[in-house]
Amino acid sequence: GDSTDLAFTVTYTKNAPTVTTEKKTINETVSYVDQNGHELAQPHTASVEFTRQVSTDAVTGEKTYGPWSAAQSFDAVKSPESKGYTAGKAQIDKQTVNGDSKDLAFTVTYTKNAPTITTEQKTV
Repeated sequence: GDSTDLAFTVTYTKNAPTVTTEKKTINETVSYVDQNGHELAQPHTASVEFTRQVSTDAVTGEKTYGPWSAAQSFDAVKSPESKGYTAGKAQIDKQTVNGDSKDLAFTVTYTKNAPTITTEQKTV
């Protein structure tokens, strides 16, 4: 029989990148303490979440990051009243954060009020 060489062309196509979603949570904590650092009220905590797409190259494993989701804000936080004390700050103002932000931590220090002196009057 006839025997001729056969030639084949094999074409490789690169696999599509893997696309995943990365999440990041930014936390805000406000602590309420007296001048000695003792907690006077429960800390206020809040968190917001950001996401972005991450594309991973199927061959090299190289990651390409998309932008973080839009900036978000933590609402202003009013300092709670604590009997016998005055808050150093009436509130922590609104804070705007984005996916590159770090966690936020604030401390409101309360000062002990001076004792109130009352005088009693008697009519004799």
